[in-house]
Amino acid sequence: MHESTERKNSTFITQGNLAKLRIPPKKEYHEDVLDNYYWTLNLARRRMKLSISQLAESTGINTSILESIEKGKIPENFIEIFLKLEKFLSIKLLKSHKNKLSFIRNRDEEKEILNNVKDRMGLSKPNKDNSEEPGKKEQLDKISKGEIDFSRRDNISNITLDDLVGMKKEKESRLVRTKAKAREDTMIGDDLELDIDEL
Repeated sequence: MHESTERKNSTFITQGNLAKLRIPPKKEYHEDVLDNYYWTLNLARRRMKLSISQLAESTGINTSILESIEKGKIPENFIEIFLKLEKFLSIKLLKSHKNKLSFIRNRDEEKEILNNVKDRMGLSKPNKDNSEEPGKKEQLDKISKGEIDFSRRDNISNITLDDLVGMKKEKESRLVRTKAKAREDTMIGDDLELDIDEL
């Protein structure tokens, strides 16, 4: 008897706790809107490291509207709002609307983008400042020969990480060339000297 009352009490407590849980409202859907519009918006906003209020300030859309969109509610004039969000965040929220890419950039942005790409590809020209530093070339030569003591900061004061990366790339390319040369020599074999006059 005592056991059954304990079960009833625990059942009531469990039911009470379940009643307290908030079941999120169902997401709203529209035929012109992508199914996961709320997730796409939330993810794009977080990737740009923006809060909802910062996004609202940048786009001119009310904060409460943005919060409701991220919760899965579609506002009344959603096409205009979604177009603003698509343009600002470079995402797609509408099914029938194609993303319009903007290729208009000023000269400084273009140069910065090109320089970043060149740096990543390793095509950028070395800085003249690096080559003019006194003793840098000698230090790099000593490093490549293994004659420098890395425990002393004075020995490597002028050397940058880019210099070391450049040395590594140069060493790897030399290794690849020597391996290719060795493979070529084994395929071709030794040169034979023929005396044509004797034949």
